[in-house]
Amino acid sequence: MKSRWLSAVKNHCKASKIHSSGDMRPEHKKRKVRKTDETIEKFCSLIKSKELAFEAYKQVLLDDNVGISTTNKFLKTMQIVEGMERTDVDEERQIVFENEKETIIGKLESLEDKEFIRKYCRNNGDNFSKCLQKMTKKVMKALSEISNKEFRGYYNLLENIKDDRDVYTHASHTHNPILTLDEIQWVIYCYKVFFRVEVLLDIGVDIQLIRKRLSYDRCFVVVYDKLFNLKIKPEEQFSTGEYDRIM
Repeated sequence: MKSRWLSAVKNHCKASKIHSSGDMRPEHKKRKVRKTDETIEKFCSLIKSKELAFEAYKQVLLDDNVGISTTNKFLKTMQIVEGMERTDVDEERQIVFENEKETIIGKLESLEDKEFIRKYCRNNGDNFSKCLQKMTKKVMKALSEISNKEFRGYYNLLENIKDDRDVYTHASHTHNPILTLDEIQWVIYCYKVFFRVEVLLDIGVDIQLIRKRLSYDRCFVVVYDKLFNLKIKPEEQFSTGEYDRIM
């Protein structure tokens, strides 16, 4: 079952594609409506193209709603990352892969080995490690404006997150997890927010507004600092609107 808010957005998206030519509203209001409709259509398109990420996010929210916090929730969060960042294999990369595959097969002597490679060696696009790096780097640059050199300092932490994801994914548990339970909770919260940030950026929300609003999320501010030792770049001169001024 789709969540109510996703259904509402989709229904609005369908209903607002065509506007009456007899619209007598002022031009600035028409532009505002068109911009809103364009944003909603972008959101609808994003839901369709990143369905795995949104479904995993919905499961994480359900866990939040009933107060569940387990390693399975951590895995669902990692599915959000993978679903959001994994891209389809483009034609050029696939040709390079197939050529390399045939070169390797040509070096094998056993027919069984050759058939095994042909059958099971496939190009599945970006691996999870790359997906994790892509989302983390994109959001860190947006929120904190870190450099590529600074980001390289997080490779070890990201590798630990990836390794723990592998540990909890495989039932054999031949390796012990690296992150503490507290760190697992920080990862869950941070990447849940990272997903939201990336969605907002993709539909065109101003990064200044995103930073300002996130600065009011005290939990995120704390765990972002604890996990990555980073702070949100302040936007002192940017207002988030009348609601926040009243609050």
